[in-house]
Amino acid sequence: MTLILFYFIVSIIEHGLTFNQPKFCPDAIWNSNGTIFSGKNILTAPPSYIFITSNNSIYLVSEQGSFIYIWLNYSVHPTIIITDNLQNPQSIFVQNENEIYIDKGSSNNTVERWILKKNTSVSVMNVPSSCYGLFIDINNNLYCSLSNQNQVVKKWLDDDSLTPIIVAGIDHPDSTSDALNSPNGIFVDVNLNLYVADTYNHRVQMFKQGQLHGKTVAGSTSNNITVTLREPTGVTLDGDGYLYIVDRHEARIVRGKGNRFRCILGCFSTGYETNRLMRPRNLAFDNSGNIYVSDGMSHQILKFTY
Repeated sequence: MTLILFYFIVSIIEHGLTFNQPKFCPDAIWNSNGTIFSGKNILTAPPSYIFITSNNSIYLVSEQGSFIYIWLNYSVHPTIIITDNLQNPQSIFVQNENEIYIDKGSSNNTVERWILKKNTSVSVMNVPSSCYGLFIDINNNLYCSLSNQNQVVKKWLDDDSLTPIIVAGIDHPDSTSDALNSPNGIFVDVNLNLYVADTYNHRVQMFKQGQLHGKTVAGSTSNNITVTLREPTGVTLDGDGYLYIVDRHEARIVRGKGNRFRCILGCFSTGYETNRLMRPRNLAFDNSGNIYVSDGMSHQILKFTY
């Protein structure tokens, strides 16, 4: 593996940091006019997956490039890591800021853990294709969303085996409760409930631990129709259990819980203005509750302030 580092990286080598789950009031509002955090002047390819740690270091992969971009605590200029055999990465997860988990499914059918301090990497899970979402739960299980296989798999990271087990989906696309159709983003809460952006079923599914049949928590196939989605690709939860859904085809961000959902960003129409989105992929919070969106077609990361 070849690493090329620009700027000083020692300050990101810390332990015990993870993503942000802020708490908001039920009717929280974000400024609908975003600002461009990064665009074509820096990004060599459309952004795909963004991850923000609790000290506001921002990690981004570009699916059409071979780059991981790192911004250290609101820095203007990113640290750019270039690696051999990193082809079309789809997702990233930062367990702490010395260990980065990166999808390498399209290049060598693995998920790799990179140890930045040692400048080394190791395969931790075998996969048949790209992981369109990665997540590590509180029990140190690594999850991968296999869009091409219509499944989500997981593997305990304390086990030396590289073989995962299936935790959601069957061997073909379907809309039944045990099936998925091109899943993308995933999230696992502290109760080990797995949330899946089930893209071409136009819904978000929730699978309880050990259960292969999921419940639709957002989308037109839920028991109580909560919100109509079109190609959701990202899902996350805040500290109070509110869902945040990246609704790709509608180019918007939806927030909700139970049977109350509403659009919070990109609520008018698609476009290249900073109050609109163009095929967004996923989102992440910083530790102030601001929302960052990787907006693929506009080739930029947009920041919406809380």
